[in-house]
Amino acid sequence: MKTILENYVTEIEVERSRFIALLFPLKSEDEVSSLLEEVKKEYRNARHYCYAYRFNDSERASDDGEPKGTAGRPMLDLLQKNDLQHVLLVVVRYFGGILLGAGRLLRTYVASGKAVLALATVVPIQIVYKFQFKIDVDELDNVYSFANLHNIPFESSFGERSVVITFRANEDITSLLEANFYDKKIIKTKD
Repeated sequence: MKTILENYVTEIEVERSRFIALLFPLKSEDEVSSLLEEVKKEYRNARHYCYAYRFNDSERASDDGEPKGTAGRPMLDLLQKNDLQHVLLVVVRYFGGILLGAGRLLRTYVASGKAVLALATVVPIQIVYKFQFKIDVDELDNVYSFANLHNIPFESSFGERSVVITFRANEDITSLLEANFYDKKIIKTKD
């Protein structure tokens, strides 16, 4: 999975219609509606605001009044083919007075999406996991040594006779933890 870290904008013109493609990183799915509202304010009087987004298990697309399947779905296909997550792709169309036909319209929306994706710096998504396990207080030196050796910060929550240790890291740490703390029940969850 990949994503982007900043916004990108590009524009193409076909038969006097302007197609402005915008690509946004998403921190949450809730951002989509507010970003769409901002786009509609910035690009007032446009005829169409077609979009597609992917965030975790959610995917949505909208043709926003264009003929069915000519804008949103092809834009979503672009995001899928590029393995992009946590992104919103919007193509704003200012109608130029000439009908393009469904085939040409579809190709133009795809070309707009490709143009903005070509500008984007794409980075891999690092999924962070939380690893928790319980130790006796006298085993804390082992955790300190492990954390220092592998340069991994951790949190500790002290009880009367035990300590709950929490590491936050990518999945690569799993085998290290299991090898060093093989006698502990390690609970792994997405953070």
